[in-house]
Amino acid sequence: MGTEHNYQLIYVDDLHVVVFGERKFLTLWMMLAAYEALGTRFQYAKFAGGIEVTFVGFQLDYGRCKMGVTAKRGLWLLNFIKEMEAARYTVHMRRFGEFLGRLAFLARVLVWLKAHLAPLYSWAAALAKGTVATAPRMVVLVLKFISIQLADCSFMYSCHRPVHVLEEQFRTDAKCAQGVVVLGGHHMATGRWFSLRLEPEQAPYLFKPDGESSWASAPAELLATTVALVLFWLWKRERKSDRTDNQSNEALLQKGSSTKFPLALVNMQMTHQLMRWGLRLELRWRPRAENDLADKLTNEDFSQVDANLRVECKWEDFDFSLLQQLWEARHEFLDKDTLRKFAKHVGNAKFEKTQW
Repeated sequence: MGTEHNYQLIYVDDLHVVVFGERKFLTLWMMLAAYEALGTRFQYAKFAGGIEVTFVGFQLDYGRCKMGVTAKRGLWLLNFIKEMEAARYTVHMRRFGEFLGRLAFLARVLVWLKAHLAPLYSWAAALAKGTVATAPRMVVLVLKFISIQLADCSFMYSCHRPVHVLEEQFRTDAKCAQGVVVLGGHHMATGRWFSLRLEPEQAPYLFKPDGESSWASAPAELLATTVALVLFWLWKRERKSDRTDNQSNEALLQKGSSTKFPLALVNMQMTHQLMRWGLRLELRWRPRAENDLADKLTNEDFSQVDANLRVECKWEDFDFSLLQQLWEARHEFLDKDTLRKFAKHVGNAKFEKTQW
């Protein structure tokens, strides 16, 4: 049979074979001959080959080292969202359930997408399948976000091994006090640094009605990391490492999701930025005592930094409009009664599944 390397993957009744090298075709034919000798039945009319193939709905491009879903399946998702938009986001919940199932299929490749599906599943779970309902704004915004991501990034995503930057890139911190939140951070290699004050009018999602913000340390520190990514010009196709003294944010980046407000919203904004730049970020926890300089920056103590290396910035300089829109929709998402708003039960009509 030879000693050439090959790769075979069987899923239910689908077989995917990868052969390479000078004797790749001989290896392929010998492999098929072995299967035939064992009595394996093939439908040769369904055979397809090349460096770009489809396997159980996923598109594999070995030439460009990319993986995703077929254009047909990706366009189905986009068209469904467009149909909902044309209908002012009124939809039969059975069809919406079908959409969710296919979106979950896509999330097997786009693992970052899973973090944003929680509002969609919450709305679907709150209503009967025989209901026709108008989506709350939170669901609308998530659908728009997904649509923008798919349209901007196509349906194929790189499988290249990332360039690892093992060195620590920057450290960040946040101070949450009465009526003010201060974000701070510094770049390890260049010494560049920033300190940014936020008030309730600028970032209402970090404050309670009385101005208290001490409860929002995790989202504030994740927001500081997002600000640092923008200011320190790190949108290269590399994996970056950051240090934070909040262990919950390290866990968040590892699992890629959160159901807590406003941490989930800040995570969505960061995901949006990272996807645009083709960047992967790792947060690593440090004891507070080892993050002293970033802590001083949040206390607006600039005695240990060079004033000439300060990166001047204002909150209005950042395009975090997605975060603001999601926060404005929080009441409709948290109030279960609004999930049933404009809902109309139409009975258990026969469900006709569209082609996928």
